[in-house]
Amino acid sequence: MSEELFHQDEQVSEVLQQVSSQLRLSLGNIHSALARLAPPDVRDGEEKTDLNAAVLCQSYYRILRLANNLADASEPERPEGAGLVNEDIVELCRSVMERAQGPAELVGIQLDFRCRKNSHIVAADGGRIERLLLNLLSNAFKFIGTGEKRVALEVRVEANYVYLVLSDTGRGIPPHLLETVFDRCRQPGRLDPPPHGLGLGLPLCQRIAREHGGSLALASEEGKGTTVTVSLPNRRGPSVWGWPCHRICRGASTPCWWSCRTPCPSRHSPRNIWIEPWRTAMERKKVLTGMSGGVDSAAAALLLREAGYEPVGCTLRLYDNEDIGEPQEGTCCSLEAVEDARRACRRLGMEHYVFNFSGAFRRWVMDDFVESYQAGRTPNPCVQCNRRIKFEALIRRADELDIPFIATGHYARVDRDEGTGRWRLLRGLDRRKDQSYFLYPLTQ
Repeated sequence: MSEELFHQDEQVSEVLQQVSSQLRLSLGNIHSALARLAPPDVRDGEEKTDLNAAVLCQSYYRILRLANNLADASEPERPEGAGLVNEDIVELCRSVMERAQGPAELVGIQLDFRCRKNSHIVAADGGRIERLLLNLLSNAFKFIGTGEKRVALEVRVEANYVYLVLSDTGRGIPPHLLETVFDRCRQPGRLDPPPHGLGLGLPLCQRIAREHGGSLALASEEGKGTTVTVSLPNRRGPSVWGWPCHRICRGASTPCWWSCRTPCPSRHSPRNIWIEPWRTAMERKKVLTGMSGGVDSAAAALLLREAGYEPVGCTLRLYDNEDIGEPQEGTCCSLEAVEDARRACRRLGMEHYVFNFSGAFRRWVMDDFVESYQAGRTPNPCVQCNRRIKFEALIRRADELDIPFIATGHYARVDRDEGTGRWRLLRGLDRRKDQSYFLYPLTQ
């Protein structure tokens, strides 16, 4: 595909952006109204309502994809490597496949996800890679054919590249059309009839791969299916840690609750963190520190630095309201919070990772929230999120990065019971700021 495909004057670009924005705002209202008119319990009990809601949902996602593609097409191509952060590419791909499971079941498609590793960190733009995968999955669903219906995504980690291989058992592409498959949107005679779209998906996917320093290749055999291979450089984002911190902080009262996964001396308790002056930068312990973009987590990272530890920042992407056209400013774990956390890490000279846990968040927090309400209980989603996501998932990522400690910015205290040897969770000194109630499900 020619790189000139999306080049246009600024006025046309601005109009496309406005059209996309208006479509997504309206879609957000439609999505909310549909959820109120046909909630899951009603759809489960009324087959006709469920069928009508399914048609509306399918149309909603079709228009949403078009709006997102128009927005992407209106933007200039980014320089290679711009805006990339450290992402867990395996968890990201797994999350996308989990999101696609529901639509796949509606049309009888079997989804398979394969990867030999549980997680792998690379420099990537998580939102753009999600868009790429969803576009490819949408194409696979539309052209799946009538025989065996199977779509598989495999993540292959090799020395220099990570390969995302999406294959289907669809109708395939005739040989005479393969040469122009990436610029079909510029050939009116090649456009498929509605509702198959404008042909923007594949060229946009190719551009996203190119922005990551990778490539996209397509192989297809008519009547047997199509395989799309996306290659991404197997590299992480640069570390900005560049200087040792020799400041000693003795007896500091810290506003953070932190968890260590290996036995540590009692003098390293949260009420009295300090470090011997002879410890060098090479001897410091790394601490994977949850960065929310707020003050508490930044203070926790700073205090760890002052104590001689090397905090490594990480932020969790749990959902993206932009996909349904709803505002997200000021919300927990939003894209705005990710940017705030990245800026804080840059100011503190810390490495920063972004982990995508949207699939786990939907499974452990959102679904649990709905089920609790349906059972007549009043759930606290933050407690479940802290237990299942912010600690269990962080521990797994710390293992992947070979980091022995994890830390968060919760305001609470811990001490050790001399009689039993067990750690006790205590309320913070300032009761107005206490967050121990968020942490009560944690174990030893």
